[in-house]
Amino acid sequence: MSRFLTILIAAPVAMLLAGCHIPPDAPENRGLLGLKHDVATSPADGFAIVNVTATVDPVALPLGSAVVFTTSAGTFGPSATSPSGTSLIVPVDPFSVAIAQLRAPTDSALARLTATMNGVTRYDSVPFTRAFPDRILLATDHAMLQVGPTSPPNNSAKLTAATWRALGSPSPGQLIMFKAYVPGDTTRSRGTLSPALAISNNVTAPTVMFFADSAAVGVVRVRAQMIGANQRLIADSIDIQVLR
Repeated sequence: MSRFLTILIAAPVAMLLAGCHIPPDAPENRGLLGLKHDVATSPADGFAIVNVTATVDPVALPLGSAVVFTTSAGTFGPSATSPSGTSLIVPVDPFSVAIAQLRAPTDSALARLTATMNGVTRYDSVPFTRAFPDRILLATDHAMLQVGPTSPPNNSAKLTAATWRALGSPSPGQLIMFKAYVPGDTTRSRGTLSPALAISNNVTAPTVMFFADSAAVGVVRVRAQMIGANQRLIADSIDIQVLR
């Protein structure tokens, strides 16, 4: 047998053998199952919903089947056949479509999605970006302090900065800056803040301590500020009366 004839016979055989195991994401399967989502990005606020849609070839994959969705961030569901979680089984409807609702996580992440049916798998991803707060609310446990030989000492106040978002919750890890100064003149600092910076979280509102001294006698304004929604600066302030 000539070398040319051997190649002609061997090539189809190799192709046939290779076709015995087609990977779930192989090009041959790409027309059978489609996967997409309805937004480019979504805030990681634990509230936003992303619709994830799988479209099915009704000829190649029989109607009445179900699509299994998975995600690496956020949670699905629930559906008629599955509780909420990181995976969800959704029956294919009469229009050859299965839709899952993905709720945003509470911190920024890239959610890696899969949709699988009858051994065919499609992949997609949804970027969840940091959810900034709409407001910051500053509070203190003492609105009046005294410096000097008081017993017990009464020259410190605990300040609490809570963040708030109209929908969902702000993502953690955001920087809050504090400043204590004479009202009307932010260049004239008064007292000591410890620390002067704090990081927000999803569990408790961050706190700092303000310590008054003899130079702080009078009214001291304490301000907390951070980057909020739409990249604008948000702030809140309170006044503390310091007596001698």
